[in-house]
Amino acid sequence: MAQIGTHYGRKLSYIKGKLPRRKFYTMHEFFLVCPCSHESLKEANRLRQLMQWRQVGMVWATLSGFSLTEAGKLFNKNHATVIHSQEMVKLALEGYHPELLDKLNEVLECIEITNAHANDYNTALIISARRIENLLKNRYKRLNQI
Repeated sequence: MAQIGTHYGRKLSYIKGKLPRRKFYTMHEFFLVCPCSHESLKEANRLRQLMQWRQVGMVWATLSGFSLTEAGKLFNKNHATVIHSQEMVKLALEGYHPELLDKLNEVLECIEITNAHANDYNTALIISARRIENLLKNRYKRLNQI
C-alpha cells in the first residue's frame, strides 16, 4: 500500500475519514450487497449503473487492503481506473455525484449493523452474510422468488 504522504494515500485517507469507522472491510460484503454479478462488473461495459457499482467495488477493494493493481485486476481494469474511481467516490462524498453516493450508502447501510454485534472477523462475516441476505430479500423482491 502507498505511503500516507502520497496523493493516493491522502485520497484514500479522505475517503476513510468520511465513511463510518470500521475495524475492517471485506470484498465479501460488497458482493453480497451489489445487485450486479461479478462477471457483469468485469465486462467492458459503460452503462452508468454498472460503472458506478464497479467504481464503488474498486474503492471497496482498496479499503479492504488490495493494492491499486490488484483492485484493478479484480475488475479487469488497470490501476489508473482504480485511481479514477477513488476520485469519483471522493467527489460523490463531497456532494457532486448523488447517484454514486446512493450506491455507496446502500453498501454501508446494509453493512453498518454488523459493527455493533461483531468482535472479530469471522463473527462479522457470519452476521453480515445472514443479515445482509435478509435485508436484500426485503429490499429486492426478486430475491424472494429464488
